[in-house]
Amino acid sequence: MEAWNAYSKYIRVRDCLKTTGLPFVGVCITCERKFHINQLEAGHCFSGRTNVKLFNDKFTNAQCRYCNQVMHGNPKKYRKIMEAKYGKEYVARQEARFKRKIIQDKDVNFIERKKRYERKKERLIYVSVKG
Repeated sequence: MEAWNAYSKYIRVRDCLKTTGLPFVGVCITCERKFHINQLEAGHCFSGRTNVKLFNDKFTNAQCRYCNQVMHGNPKKYRKIMEAKYGKEYVARQEARFKRKIIQDKDVNFIERKKRYERKKERLIYVSVKG
């Protein structure tokens, strides 16, 4: 849980900085509306909670709670956005890979993962301030 929280904060800060230049306001990838970081979540392009999908930086992006929870990630629109960004073939290959590859919890060092994403988030904020 702590690793997920650190990862989610990293994704939201990353996308806030990418979309608005501010670490606390960002744009939802699917509805394209601005939200405070506390109203954003780390939404996934592909459903499922396996570790290989859960911690994938390319296919996890800031999403508002409505799109992520009520719209269940708004998967059709999300996929179109990813296909436009990475190409249809690449997205299809990654989806197939995610379905095949399962990483068990026992094979993941969650303490190190938490520390890694906390460091990545701090670096993003530091670079944005030094900018």
